[in-house]
Amino acid sequence: MIFVKIYSKLKNFIRAQTNDLETGKYSRLNNVVLGFDKGHRLVFEFIKEFASTFDGRKWGHKVLFGFRVVSRTLNSIRRTT
Repeated sequence: MIFVKIYSKLKNFIRAQTNDLETGKYSRLNNVVLGFDKGHRLVFEFIKEFASTFDGRKWGHKVLFGFRVVSRTLNSIRRTT
């Protein structure tokens, strides 16, 4: 992804890959574009999820901020809040 404009106000974001058109809620996130403040809690949660579920034999499990790790982490947080 190439930004042609500076988005200085864009903070703590993840790109949604699939949104429900009726509710506006995401069903899958995409790790292509994301950004967080230094020390943001979600980054730590992504690392914990990656470490606890890593399986090098499975496609998509080898990337720390892979879409599956991002989606699982946020879905887990969404269920508990």
